[in-house]
Amino acid sequence: MEVGMLHIPSIRLAGSEDAQSVFEFIQGFARRFGSVSCENSSGQMERKRVIDFIKKDGAVGRIRDQLASEKPPFQCLIAENQSIPVGGALYFPAFSDWTHSSYPWLEDLYAKDITDAGDNRIICKELIRTLVRDAVSDGAPRIETRSLVADRDTRVFYTELGMSITSEWEGFRVDLPAPLRTVPSNGFSVRLADKRDMRSVAMFIQSSARVQGVADKVNRKNTIEKLESCFDSSAFECVIAERRGVANGFAVFYQAYSSWEQCSYLMIEDLHSFFSRQGTGLALISRVYDIAEKRGLSRVETRIRQSSLSAPSAVKFVEAMGMRKVPGPRWRTFRMELTSDVLKGLGLYDLVS
Repeated sequence: MEVGMLHIPSIRLAGSEDAQSVFEFIQGFARRFGSVSCENSSGQMERKRVIDFIKKDGAVGRIRDQLASEKPPFQCLIAENQSIPVGGALYFPAFSDWTHSSYPWLEDLYAKDITDAGDNRIICKELIRTLVRDAVSDGAPRIETRSLVADRDTRVFYTELGMSITSEWEGFRVDLPAPLRTVPSNGFSVRLADKRDMRSVAMFIQSSARVQGVADKVNRKNTIEKLESCFDSSAFECVIAERRGVANGFAVFYQAYSSWEQCSYLMIEDLHSFFSRQGTGLALISRVYDIAEKRGLSRVETRIRQSSLSAPSAVKFVEAMGMRKVPGPRWRTFRMELTSDVLKGLGLYDLVS
């Protein structure tokens, strides 16, 4: 469809036959950032092209196989003009234990240049509109995405769409297999949570947020029902540490996806030990590492909110567990709360209740 000289694309979901286009969009997303200064594995600053962080050998084949699998680890919206792919939005379901909800994490958003396919901002906006429409249909309260801290154009674009910058986060990861110290035998065990644990999990989440100084950020409305629904849909998993039948720690995690490395990994959303210096944290994170390794996943990651009261101790803990800062450029997270005003701003009036 055309409006004046602006080309409004048609949007569809990618299939395995779109693997080459999907990879081109992943590269396009990174290429537009050019070169950045970033910290290398030795802790030194260096100048590097963002696109060089992408794993290229065999990438198209991996993407093809993943999209052809029974349960693809990601989805990608393809924007087309006259059946020619001109843009894409790659995303996967993330999970927020504070809102007890699953939501789309937009990993990559890219549209070809104006000389190739019309106004690329129009194309990107149409991709966002489609993603938001699907998110609202699934009951998601928001979508989130990322951009380089130094990239002003993307910051302006996302802000104009109704997104806000969240608190600064710092990512940490460990590649598997990850050697850990021996877990002490202090009379406790770590088990996978089941649906009957959701009331306890809700209390664990609130307690963890209280330690971080942000207890007021946790949504307390229909908490148990929301957690049970998300648990039933496999939006997240949880391991619980117990001693003599009493819980003394928990970890909430979900499966995420890296488009740049074309691999799945486990993201720890929340981990908290209620009694320090008993080895509970080590036992919990060791269990998460073990789960990821047995599933053939590449790594485990977590994010630490820099404004949190517990951030310094959290950084010390994950580093002691073998995690290091996620290599590469610095990212900023953007959040779009799917409120009536935001939906109206996107022109999605039919979704406004």
